[in-house]
Amino acid sequence: NLARTRFNISQNIDHDANQDHFHKPMTGRVAVVTGAAGGIGSQVGKLLHSLGATVVAMDRVGHQELLEALIASDDDDNRWVPFPLTDHGNLTCVAQVANQIQRQFPTIDLLVNCAGLAYPQDNNPQRNSLQPLVSAHGRDLAFTVNYLSHVLLTEKLLPNLSRALGRIVHVTSTFHWKVDGSELLPPPPSDSDNDYDASNHEDIDQRNLPLAVRSTHQSAKHVERSYANTKLAQLWYSRSVRRHCPNAHVSSVCACPTWAATGIAGEAGRDFLQRFAFSIMIDNNDS
Repeated sequence: NLARTRFNISQNIDHDANQDHFHKPMTGRVAVVTGAAGGIGSQVGKLLHSLGATVVAMDRVGHQELLEALIASDDDDNRWVPFPLTDHGNLTCVAQVANQIQRQFPTIDLLVNCAGLAYPQDNNPQRNSLQPLVSAHGRDLAFTVNYLSHVLLTEKLLPNLSRALGRIVHVTSTFHWKVDGSELLPPPPSDSDNDYDASNHEDIDQRNLPLAVRSTHQSAKHVERSYANTKLAQLWYSRSVRRHCPNAHVSSVCACPTWAATGIAGEAGRDFLQRFAFSIMIDNNDS
């Protein structure tokens, strides 16, 4: 009810004059939500749907059944539009889905970049027993999913958002305080370049990347810092949209959900967060 009331006030919607629109003030509007099958994304999608929006719900293949169950339980007027084959670890896939959405919805009112992952703290890529966490394009998986995929999606949908004077919401975290941004910058030449195999083109490619993006030649602190680096990168990107795209006619903001009880850090992390963090569930009596 708080979200509904604030939205109506911002749009100057009179409750008495138009009660139907007051209760569903986003009727006729389109919202794109990533990570919509579970966690924060599913609750954001459900709330937007309850406010009358058409919700374009993106998530990966492994969550297809979750997305279908969410839609089946809550869709009585075909305002859920699922894209359950979006692999945010594969930028080619993200670009293809973005092109479909761009064609299907000429105007988009809201984009919520919510999909994300965090490495379990015991998953140290320096240990030989573990497989490296690498994206389809050979980059760090968390950085690709949390940041690169959302930059690509946002840039693709920016014209559609601009036509609707839309808003971009990046779901970030105050956990970005853990890093100083140095691992997001291109590395300066140094003696450590000798550690790379000059005959290996992939090795040379990794050398020229910021530390946060690399999938090889990482420090033991990488897993610990990876999530924070992605969140700081999101903050910087949100500011760049506002500063460098003034003609795009969109607003770009960041939202920290506080300490939320989700499965972002795996099942072990989910158990801990459900005990000690804030619930993300929407009260059905208040929707």
